[in-house]
Amino acid sequence: MISLLLDTNVLVYAHDEASPYHGDSVLLVELALAGAVRGVVAEQNLLELYRVLTDGRAMRGKPLTPEDAAGLVRRTYLSGRIHVALPPADIVDRTLTLARNCGATSLRVFDMRLAAQALASRVDMLVTCDTGDLRGVQGLVVVTPAEAVAYLCR
Repeated sequence: MISLLLDTNVLVYAHDEASPYHGDSVLLVELALAGAVRGVVAEQNLLELYRVLTDGRAMRGKPLTPEDAAGLVRRTYLSGRIHVALPPADIVDRTLTLARNCGATSLRVFDMRLAAQALASRVDMLVTCDTGDLRGVQGLVVVTPAEAVAYLCR
């Protein structure tokens, strides 16, 4: 079974019907919940999702309450149907190595942390709407939601 690590933006767009990425993102989450693919999220993705869902600017003036956001994360992503990848003990060292190798600076270090988690989790693909910073990571297949859906539906 193919395993997909779903980046935070995919999770956000799966719950944002106004997003142009909504259709493919929600399909990927549904496939993971149904067990048709092995869906993986990093623990950092779930915290980032909560942050976005409760942020009035990010949610166009309609943020979820802390209770509703926590409930959505628990019901959907902590249900046991999607694997939550916890960071290995050496995640900081792995992240710093990737950052150095990729020349990542500033906020890109968080992309390198997700890449390190994806590599440690041995996923087949990391799915993100922002592929630019991650496509250069050796050994990591990075695709957009549309590319993942096209691959799965071939």
